[in-house]
Amino acid sequence: MNEDLKIKINSLIDNLINSNFDMKNSYQNYLEKVNEIGNYFSDEQCEKIIKSEIDKMYNLLGNKLIQLMREYTEIKAETIIFNLFEIMSRLESQEQARANSEEYINSLSDNARKEWARRMSYGGEFER
Repeated sequence: MNEDLKIKINSLIDNLINSNFDMKNSYQNYLEKVNEIGNYFSDEQCEKIIKSEIDKMYNLLGNKLIQLMREYTEIKAETIIFNLFEIMSRLESQEQARANSEEYINSLSDNARKEWARRMSYGGEFER
């Protein structure tokens, strides 16, 4: 996909998120859980996880937006927001479940669990 088009679609997604209370709330909850999960890992890995999850979110929302634009010759903003919110809500729920899953925490590598424990022992603000 053309990089300019991708930037414009991401900008449109940002505008839709910021213009709708439910979308914005779901987006913030999603990022909060992604950050919580990222905190189980080193700073470098945490940044990669956050970037990967944000990219995944924009790809899913962007693909849905493009699909909606192709399917409808006349489309209402309400329809777009509803469809994108459905995806955002699903992502939020997935991250919530993963962050609270004892099974997920137990599946972390020894180093990731040690890093998480170290961060928690310093009040969550561990600096190297």
